[in-house]
Amino acid sequence: MENAGLSSQDELQYGSNTGDFGWQGKDPSKQLLISVDYVSPEFISTAGMHLTEGRDFYPKAAVDSDNIIINETLAKAMNMKNVVGSIISREEGKKYTVIG
Repeated sequence: MENAGLSSQDELQYGSNTGDFGWQGKDPSKQLLISVDYVSPEFISTAGMHLTEGRDFYPKAAVDSDNIIINETLAKAMNMKNVVGSIISREEGKKYTVIG
């Protein structure tokens, strides 16, 4: 599909859901379905969103391949004092640092 000019990067994946995320202090008896969107670094600004905490992705996507931006709903569900800088992991062992 041709790029419409809003982003210089191709979208990697969009719209999957999973319940296999975990973090320190997560109640293992509670299952939370999380929507996952793999996006280009320009996604936040192109969509007109603003971060309330932390930083956006760097222009070079590879630099942030192990980082994640979460929404406020997930941040509240994580019930942590400082979500930015925390680690979210997947059951297969992949770990992501929350940057925003």
